[in-house]
Amino acid sequence: MIKKIIAIFIFVFIFLTIFSFFFFFQTYYIPSISMLPNIKPGDNLLVQKNYYLKNDINQGDIVVFKTKDDGDYVKRIIGTPGDMLWIRNGKLFINKKEIVQIYNGRFMYYEDKKRLLYDIYIEKLNENKMYKVLDQGSYEETDFTKALIIPDNYFYALGDNRDTSLDSRFTGFVSRSDILHKISFIFWSSLDRSRIGINPNKSL
Repeated sequence: MIKKIIAIFIFVFIFLTIFSFFFFFQTYYIPSISMLPNIKPGDNLLVQKNYYLKNDINQGDIVVFKTKDDGDYVKRIIGTPGDMLWIRNGKLFINKKEIVQIYNGRFMYYEDKKRLLYDIYIEKLNENKMYKVLDQGSYEETDFTKALIIPDNYFYALGDNRDTSLDSRFTGFVSRSDILHKISFIFWSSLDRSRIGINPNKSL
């Protein structure tokens, strides 16, 4: 009788654990290079589902948000409501202040056997958030924007691979209601097992 009770208890515990996991968490496979060097193609992200429906969105957070065509994008929140923001010569300005970027060497990545070379910069977005971004050169469409004031309940998102990212420079502001999930960590990587357990949201 005791063995039967223990077996039932174990079964219920496992069931509740699995149910809780799928209720509170979700996984995302990354196919693109738009968030290099911090998130790479082949990375599988574990995210907290609907975290931002009840929690603040912080400048510098990497988030999952819905697009107008009901797709899912993974980008970094750069601008928050009320901020004035523009990009000039690849340099980011927020509220008339240039965001500090410190050169940090070169980055090489192979995509479909093609070698891609980038400059790495450490970007200090605010006192609590520093991270690496990539720059591939000077491109009119990615290195220059007009000055914008972010309206209430909207945010401005960029990819960390600044010259190869479809983000707010092209798709516009991101609605607060479309920002859903928080990145927890890389739980699997099909190309690089050493990346398992890395939290891309962690500041340098």
